[in-house]
Amino acid sequence: MPKEKATKTNKLIYPFHGGYLLELEDNKERDITYSFAKSVGGNDRFGLGGNDVAEEGTWVYYNSAKPVPKAVTWLPGEPNDAGGNEDCMVFWMSKGGLNDIPCGYNNIKYICEIPLGCDP
Repeated sequence: MPKEKATKTNKLIYPFHGGYLLELEDNKERDITYSFAKSVGGNDRFGLGGNDVAEEGTWVYYNSAKPVPKAVTWLPGEPNDAGGNEDCMVFWMSKGGLNDIPCGYNNIKYICEIPLGCDP
């Protein structure tokens, strides 16, 4: 997916109430969020804010442009950019962890965060 389309997709998903796609800080937050997503159910993949659209292998967050911390671990062998077009981060529920998939993947739910102090 071209960078412009990936960025546009993110801006359309969760601009409400100051929200943005989730930016994991560490494995503790990853595990808590995974448990939440598992309890919600209804989908095998949940989109998060990480991407390597600008530079392959350099994972950053859409909203803050901060690097995805090394403390956030992926499924074994991931991210692997299979097919040369996997640039967006997801929880892959049936596999139990983080994976990279093509941006704009169909049938996906997204997890966002809203900073404290934002009115609902």
